[in-house]
Amino acid sequence: MSVDFTAAGDGIDFGNIPAIDDLPQKTVMAWINAQSYGHDVGEGVAITAGLNVEDGWTFDVIGIAGLNTITVDELFDGGLGVWRAQNGALATGSWKHIAFTYNNTSAGNNPIFYVNGVLSATNIIAAPTGTVVSNSGSKVIIGNRDLTGRSFNLTFDGDIEDARIYDSIFSADKIKSIADARTFRLGAPFPIWRCKMIGATGLQTFGGTALAGGNTIIDDIGGVAGTPISSPSARDSVNLAYQG
Repeated sequence: MSVDFTAAGDGIDFGNIPAIDDLPQKTVMAWINAQSYGHDVGEGVAITAGLNVEDGWTFDVIGIAGLNTITVDELFDGGLGVWRAQNGALATGSWKHIAFTYNNTSAGNNPIFYVNGVLSATNIIAAPTGTVVSNSGSKVIIGNRDLTGRSFNLTFDGDIEDARIYDSIFSADKIKSIADARTFRLGAPFPIWRCKMIGATGLQTFGGTALAGGNTIIDDIGGVAGTPISSPSARDSVNLAYQG
């Protein structure tokens, strides 16, 4: 099952996940089926981990000015670092596996992007300086962001499924193997956070039912349920094989 972000303002808020705070190394990935590049301004958030200010990190899709790609930003004390995969790397209207790896221990490092397990060139839009700003206490949100004065204003348009965060840097071969497998099955190393649809009696199909009651999206690693913001929907997906 996937989560469909059908309207501006939709999102899933997991609150603070301590395991995500201040990760020096990370691999972040998700399956997405973007219908456009966002409900709001041509940009839509897939996954973010930040506070109610411009800090932490954000993984977006962006179509402004025909960029049609994926982008990452993370705040350093010398400014916000912004990086994008190559222009045109992400088409809309079909399922894509998107991922990035990043080591933020040096401002000179850059994220590495992948689409469907294939390496994409990294464009440096704004190079940070100094050291990374702590995002301790950050909220993990999928489908949107929550910033002071700009709450839930970069809504993803489409479906997100099996979003994962790891506390290590994956090789290109590892990311390609996950993209090629198209399954929920996990193998070592395990993620420190993953979102998965569950129901009151376990895994179910919901056929477009709004997220309410026993139909929830949950971090099945830490057991934390996400809180629906506005009206995202759960719906059947034929994208991934349910093999555990």
